[in-house]
Amino acid sequence: MVKYRFVSEEQFNAWAKQNYAQEFAFAFDSWDTIFEMEDIERKVCSDTIEIDGEIYVSTQWYPFNITDLGNRITEVKE
Repeated sequence: MVKYRFVSEEQFNAWAKQNYAQEFAFAFDSWDTIFEMEDIERKVCSDTIEIDGEIYVSTQWYPFNITDLGNRITEVKE
């Protein structure tokens, strides 16, 4: 699992308004909440997100894809 966060509040808000994001957006405390998912650079898409130890699985669509990395989300290095 790799840790990610949104690059900005604007990017989070735009994403959260999308129909496919509704299964996940409610679980974020704020736009900069750190979440985990499979390495998007290797998987291209992931249908599972872990936020604060809770796992959320999409029933409709992938919440992110490889084009979101660097544009909408960024990897968090510890």
